[in-house]
Amino acid sequence: GTLVAPLWVDGGEVVEFVGRHGQEAAGWREKFEERRRMIGDGVAQARRALGAANLGVDFSAVSDSQAMSCLDRLIRSAGTLDPPLGLAPFTQGRAIRIGGEYSLGDDGTITLPHDFEASEWDPAGRGEW
Repeated sequence: GTLVAPLWVDGGEVVEFVGRHGQEAAGWREKFEERRRMIGDGVAQARRALGAANLGVDFSAVSDSQAMSCLDRLIRSAGTLDPPLGLAPFTQGRAIRIGGEYSLGDDGTITLPHDFEASEWDPAGRGEW
């Protein structure tokens, strides 16, 4: 990574700071990268299960744990096209984003809130798939 320090800071202090905190920062970076890999795997799995053309996460509105939880619900609720069950009949070929609230973008991207419930999409209102 990159460390930026003001010109007036002594170089020895910078070296001491990096020596003291560099390993901790590297550990946090590894954890962050591992979570993002897990989310990437979940996105790919959910996209395939839903038949979506594209699936993304708006990380400015959703935390990693919220994204992972939502992806899990999407995968469990995907259903099938034949017979038409679950979310798949609604998501086939669509661009979907996990965000903070429901919206439909100018480009047709459907944004689902991270805390959506699949039963909200049940056309019969029975709460079952």
